[in-house]
Amino acid sequence: MPAKKTGRKKQAPQRKGLGGAYVFGERELAVLEELAEIQCTQGEMAAVLGISRETLNARIKDTPEVATAINKGQESGKSSLRRLQWKLAQKNVGMAIWLGKQWLNQVDRQELQLGDLPAVSVNINGRTS
Repeated sequence: MPAKKTGRKKQAPQRKGLGGAYVFGERELAVLEELAEIQCTQGEMAAVLGISRETLNARIKDTPEVATAINKGQESGKSSLRRLQWKLAQKNVGMAIWLGKQWLNQVDRQELQLGDLPAVSVNINGRTS
């Protein structure tokens, strides 16, 4: 008789080291780096790896390779995004304006000459000025 399906996803097998702590091998570090590159949250990274967020946070603190993989991925993702934005700015005026405001402190400024306005009289407490 076939096994009954529960409708739940299978969890990834956890790699255990001494003391039952989750161990990150080269494959897991590569996955972490790729997830960090697309700016995934730690919760999302933990879910993909099939571990709790608390376990991931503990490994970030006590395993330098884990923190390094995440930092490297995040920085690589930022530089890739920046490269795409610069390319887009060559063809897209809106992107060029946005980058100018972000990096060159450019601002939109509209000047209004007071001489261009019609005269206005204001009535305050029965007095016209």
